[in-house]
Formats: sequence, C-alpha cells, structure tokens
Amino acid sequence: MARSRYAGRAYDDALRLPACAGTPEGVPRLGSHRAGQKRPGQDRHRLRARIGLALRTAGLALGLLAGLGAQSLPPLAEGFSRAELLRETGYAFGFAGFTPGVAEGTVYYAVGHAVFHRDAQGLVTLVHAFPVQDRCEILLRDAASGSLLFADNRSGTLRVLEIATGIQTVRGLPQRTFDLIALSSGDLLASANPLWPAPNAIPGIWLVDPNGGQNHREIVRLGPGASGPLAVDPSTGDLHYATASASYPTPPGSVRVLRFGAAQVAAAITGGPALTAADATLLPARLDGAFDIVFDDRGRLLASNPRDGRIEVVRPDGTLDPVPLFGAQPGTSTLGMAFEDRGPATLAAYQPSEGGVLWVATNDWSTLAAVHAVRAARPVTTSASGPTAVAGSLRIDADGLPPSSFGVLAFNILPTLPTEIPLRLGPADVPLWWALDPQMPVLTVPFASDALGRSQVPLPYQGGLSWTLAIQLAVPTPHLTLCSSTPLEVTLLP
Repeated sequence: MARSRYAGRAYDDALRLPACAGTPEGVPRLGSHRAGQKRPGQDRHRLRARIGLALRTAGLALGLLAGLGAQSLPPLAEGFSRAELLRETGYAFGFAGFTPGVAEGTVYYAVGHAVFHRDAQGLVTLVHAFPVQDRCEILLRDAASGSLLFADNRSGTLRVLEIATGIQTVRGLPQRTFDLIALSSGDLLASANPLWPAPNAIPGIWLVDPNGGQNHREIVRLGPGASGPLAVDPSTGDLHYATASASYPTPPGSVRVLRFGAAQVAAAITGGPALTAADATLLPARLDGAFDIVFDDRGRLLASNPRDGRIEVVRPDGTLDPVPLFGAQPGTSTLGMAFEDRGPATLAAYQPSEGGVLWVATNDWSTLAAVHAVRAARPVTTSASGPTAVAGSLRIDADGLPPSSFGVLAFNILPTLPTEIPLRLGPADVPLWWALDPQMPVLTVPFASDALGRSQVPLPYQGGLSWTLAIQLAVPTPHLTLCSSTPLEVTLLP
C-alpha cells in the first residue's frame, strides 16, 4: 500500500538536541518549531513568519525538479537510480510529509499547517489548511477507499477526503499518534502513546474508532519506549512493528521488529484480548534506527534510519542484508517512505525500471527537504553506428554494468526484436529479463566491464549481409543473480 506519514518524533528526536533529551513523544517528526522549543540562534516568531511566507508562495517554493540543487544525499546502492520528484527549499524544517497521488508523477505533501497536491505537470493546489499555529502530522492516501487521510498535531481528529468527490469528513484519532495505516478490511490502526508524558505511559497499537468517535481500543500493548512505525506484509497480512527507544540516540542494533500474525490481529480487532509483545515473533534483524518501515515487492522490509541516511533491508527470512539500499550520509536524514508496485519487474539491483518504485523523503535540516523516486537501473546498450552497421563499424557500447565484471554479449538473427520475458534461473527470486528467441541459434562474445561499469564490444562484421540482429548482454551481479542489458536491434547493411 502506498503510504507515508510524519507525526511524532522530529528533528529534535531524530538528531536529538541536548535540550530535548528524554522527550521522544509528542514532538513533530519533521520540524524543530514546536511551542516552547527552538533551535539555538533562531527566533520562533521569525520562523513562523517564514512558514507563512513559504505557504503563501508554495507554488514557487516547492516544484518539479530537473536535477538541481546541492543537497548531500546518502549514496545509492549500485544498480539503482534516483530522481527527485519535489523539493522544499524555502523552509526545510516546515516540510511535514508526503504520500504518492493517484496518477503516476503526482503527490500530496504538507508544508507546516497546509496540505497540497501537485499534479504531473507541476501544478500545485491547496487541499486543506489547518489553523496557522498547528501543523500537519499524519498524511496517508488509502488506495482501497480512494481517500486522503490527514491530521494536525493538536485536535485529535482525523480528516478524511474522498478524492473523487472532494467530500471531507472528520473522525476521531488517538492522541499522540505516531503512525497510521489502513488495513484491507477498512480498519485503521494507529501507533500511539496517548498518556505521554505521564510516567506510566506505554506505547501501543490502537484500533481507530470505526464509528468515527473517540472510542479507540488498544489491541496491542507494547513495552517501555517510544512509539514506532507500522507496516503490513501485503503477501501475508501480518502486522509488523519496529520498536523505538525512549532516549536518543538509539543504541546501535537496539531496534527490533515484531511480527504479529494476521489471524492474531484480526481476533484482537473483533473483540479478542489485547496482544502483547510476547504474542509476536521477534525477527532476527537488529536495526540501528527505524523512522519508517515499508514492504517492497520482494517481501523485504525496508527501514529508514534518520540519523545517518541509511535504508536498511530486512530479508523475508527476517535477517538483515549487510548492504543497505542507501548508504550512510551524516547530516541528511532519510525519513518517510512509500512503495508502489508499478510494473512486472521488481525493485532489485540492475533490473528493468518498469517495476516497483520506492518513494523516499530526505531532509538536511538546513536548506532542502526532498522526495525521491528510487527505481532499479539496468545496463543500457547502444550501437556505436546507430540502428544500422556496415562492414567494420559494428561495435556495441554498454553502460551501467556491474563494475569490473565479466559477461557475454549474445545475439541472433531475427526479423524484429521480440518481447522480453522473465527467465527463472536457479533459486534466485530475481529473474533474467531476456529478449532473444531461445528457439533460434544464439552466438555469444565474452566481454569485461571497467571499474565504472562500462564496456565496448566490437563485433567482426565483414559486410555482404542483410540481416537484423537482436543483441543483449548478460552478466552476473554481486547479489548472485543474473542481469541483462536493454535489448538492441541492429540491421546489417551489405
């Protein structure tokens, strides 16, 4: 399910300032301008004025990107690409969350107390404005109901906007809600700690009153600590919860993921006894931080670490992949995420980009908050002479290969380039996308890539033929899978 939210702990909690040590609940996830607390050297009233100015000029301050700016971003794992969808430069602290829109390339986002929508052409419209002293803390598009859900930080109410009709209703929401997810049943679950900061305040998972009132019911009572993020495995329906320590910084390896079975959760929702951490399966992975968690299309749980910009990967067996999707970048936080399945391929290194898209928000807490679209990036092949080749001119160039690798260039004679099909080779869950007809004779030429993932492969064509070649490269990846390049069609001229 596509979702993203920004409520609860914020910059003060993610990169904790000494003044707010020991106060993990009830502060905004993306902003240090809550009442009674400000960053050193900044005047709160001037910050509010800047927020108001940014909101009045949101169409200029936040827009479509073309690779501009100098935000220091966490390094991306090899075999993936990243593109920015939008950015906030006028007031980075005020950026308060996002969720992908209905159509590709559209997005809902919040800046301070206002919620906006930006279409694929970059047109920005105001969706809702809370009172200026408030801020948006929950922002979620529920694809099943066709609604946009959003809430402010004070009122304890959730606004539900029917996207198709524009009709807006209001319903109750637990106080101190940190995360909110929508189940396929239509129920809403909130990760919240309503009693914070009372000494006996314990985080829990609450069933939001289905009748719209304030009769919320705690279905999971958790142990001491701060509220953590929620995610549902779309393949099993199991509910996952990432723990959070009451103090910050989080001790390395202290974040654990609890998995509650779908049947357990359903029984608790329908009136059964509340669950506890003892009823959950504790996954083996130990994480350094988890601002948000989300499942991809390979059954992996992705966790964003706000302190160093990493996105850690938990395999389907519950173990931690030693290679993060994002690398470490102190000073830039990786925050909210959303995953959308947009095609037949999967979000895996060096795979076709026509597949899953991971939306990621980053913030350098100074000049730029941005939302990025992360996709797989496969090797690209081109012909040095264009779509045709004469004697002595046939050379295939490749870019985006696994660096310093060995593979084969394969080709056969075909009237036209066939449609690619996924070939399952061995136990790997990532297929080899292949366009060459396996029923036709295939010739191969070995090649090697350089340290930058590039290669030039000459083919000894002597002329005298009028054939059309289908050409594709295949190469092993560091992840023990095979990847292929974009297929290429070249016509040989006599």
